[in-house]
Amino acid sequence: MSDLAEAGEAGGAQTSAQTGAPSGASGRRVYRYRALDAGGADVAGAVEAASEAEAFARLSDKDLSPYEIAEARAKGVRIGGEGCQWPQSIDIDEANGEFLVFATDVGGVWRSINGGETWQHANVGHIPRGSSGIAIDPHFPDRVLSVGSNSGGSRWNGLYLSEDRAASWRPVRLEAISGVEDRRRQIVFDPGTRDDGAGLTRVVYWSRTQETRETWGDLDIDPGLYRSDDGGRSWRRLGEDAEVAGHSALAVHPTAGRLYAANARGVCVSDSGGD
Repeated sequence: MSDLAEAGEAGGAQTSAQTGAPSGASGRRVYRYRALDAGGADVAGAVEAASEAEAFARLSDKDLSPYEIAEARAKGVRIGGEGCQWPQSIDIDEANGEFLVFATDVGGVWRSINGGETWQHANVGHIPRGSSGIAIDPHFPDRVLSVGSNSGGSRWNGLYLSEDRAASWRPVRLEAISGVEDRRRQIVFDPGTRDDGAGLTRVVYWSRTQETRETWGDLDIDPGLYRSDDGGRSWRRLGEDAEVAGHSALAVHPTAGRLYAANARGVCVSDSGGD
């Protein structure tokens, strides 16, 4: 697998795949690529193919692999696993649907600012190699939260906040979790807590993982329910009963603020903000 881009377009590493430019042959297109060859050298070129799948197959036949170069790494590009591996989470802004954030387990976080037409790496400041949860503020889409994760446990995993549409991130609550194969709606905003003066939706909930699969690295097995009252900038664990809502899929009533948490024990409901 290699990064592909439209022929004639600069910066092919910005997207994982795009439609190639038409070639002279009917129904065939030219795809540019940059990759590492079998000897580890950085190479670039172009292949002609009838489809993106055929282009990837031809590159695989050439023993080419995803690449990572210093210039890309400085911009937050991190490629892990096979370059993407498992999709874990995706969210879309509720304003006009132009801004999306897509996360993988070890292939990093990606963003689109044109409704999904093209995608860019979005990992500046996001130390974990992936994410198991993405939530875009429903009223102020510049703000995004990520549950940073990896294939193994790390004390650099946990909650990360972006306030510039995923162009950069900072940690707001580090937790020794893994998040491997953790696919659920674990972090949600309460849309009824919009604060125009502060420019954010105030209340956010996060249900911390149970870590149901053995893995490597540092792990603290401590499922529970967390709440932020400042749009994700700071967090507190809710009372002892919050363990009931640990490792849950979450939902919030759009106006009443009622919190729902569904897990293997059933569905829990809170009308008191999870307290």
